[in-house]
Amino acid sequence: MMYGAEPADSERTAFRRAEKRYKLYKTPNPKKKLTHSPTDLSDVVDFQSILESFERSGDTPPGVYRFQCPGFNRPVFCFADRPGFYFIPSALTVEEQCHWIRETLTTFPQPPNRTSLTAIYGPIVDLFDAAQSQKSLIETQSLGADAEHETSNGENSLHTPKYIFSEATDNAHMGESCKPIAASILLRKLRWSTLGLQFDWSKRNYDASLPHNKIPAALCLLAKRMAVPAMSSGEEFLPEAAIVNYFGPSDMLGGHLDDMEADWSKPIVSISLGCKAIFLLGGKSREDNPIAMFLHSGDIVLMAGQARECFHGVPRIFTDDEHADVATLLSHFSGKDNCCFMDYIRYSRININIRQEIRRAWSRILIRVILWSKPLPASLAGDLHASGIEPSGGHLLHPLHLLHLFSGSLPHQPSSCKLFFGQLQLSSCQLPHSLSISLVYSGKSDLFCTLLLKRLRISHVAPSLFV
Repeated sequence: MMYGAEPADSERTAFRRAEKRYKLYKTPNPKKKLTHSPTDLSDVVDFQSILESFERSGDTPPGVYRFQCPGFNRPVFCFADRPGFYFIPSALTVEEQCHWIRETLTTFPQPPNRTSLTAIYGPIVDLFDAAQSQKSLIETQSLGADAEHETSNGENSLHTPKYIFSEATDNAHMGESCKPIAASILLRKLRWSTLGLQFDWSKRNYDASLPHNKIPAALCLLAKRMAVPAMSSGEEFLPEAAIVNYFGPSDMLGGHLDDMEADWSKPIVSISLGCKAIFLLGGKSREDNPIAMFLHSGDIVLMAGQARECFHGVPRIFTDDEHADVATLLSHFSGKDNCCFMDYIRYSRININIRQEIRRAWSRILIRVILWSKPLPASLAGDLHASGIEPSGGHLLHPLHLLHLFSGSLPHQPSSCKLFFGQLQLSSCQLPHSLSISLVYSGKSDLFCTLLLKRLRISHVAPSLFV
């Protein structure tokens, strides 16, 4: 199970009973083969069937309705009693599914992205390629004190590989001290990877101080397009972090809440790839009876607003020929170069969930940041004047200006151009050595300040919060 154990009394909750109803159990025989017990699936909602029925007759089952979203060219369905939940069946073509399966296995686990293997083995480069080439992971012989240095949270440094891949033929002389691990086994042990802002599973929050790359542009574009039904008019989804979950045949995702983001009004965009699964959508209490539904490869789920407060989980992955529903995918991976992808996805499910971490509503919390450093770089010079109400006092920076500063979205302007700090204009050559910034901001101040420091390369910051 992922996301840890449930409370001791959870065995008696409605959500736990539903999990046990659909879970795949192991037989007690010595071979420990997985059995596909004759589970009653008659109550499981199948949006593929609902879509086919709707296209024929325009009807939906009781409690389900077609969500009207002008300008969105895919069908969207919702539950009447689960506001904020949106289901987009067959949102991705088979070709798109194949593309993202390749990305999740080859690109997304690459350093500096952290994975479930990072804490044990450090950064692992080209895991899928190594598995495809039948290589093994071995501990480096040149490990010294510096290489074994650990970060403040006790995990191996992401900058110094502790293990490397080696050809199987090269491992015979390694001796007992170095026990190679087949890359194919590690690939099957991979359970998650993180994109964009890195998630710290031990603290259950995002750590902007960890090395990271931006979410790939193509994935951002896909998430923005698919998030439209759950966004308010005129708003745009801004992907900042993503967690990729990798499920094997007997894996499950226990009931949980996705409560780590600052703004629950923004959706989580969840993309399903590979084997079919059962998804449970509960209520705000584990005692609420969950709705069970199938997740097919290519389906996308949006959870925003009140739906973010609902317990949810994945108790079952189908890998048998009758229920897995991956025949079409496998046919697209039938070529010689794709056999490793085919072998993996035949018994696996992959989920990509994309999130917006930083709250963009500038209200509620007032953050005062004092920057002690050299003048701001001249390359940041530009007309930052934005429409809207300027802060009072004339010496304060408009919130949108600071947003532009740390997002790196400033246009390139000649150094003679003036910066607008509220109603006070300063040319780049007149910028002070210390700058006082007050702004209205609602969200996680430590994350915000860290991002600001990284963008401006400021050596020191002394933040204070007040209402």
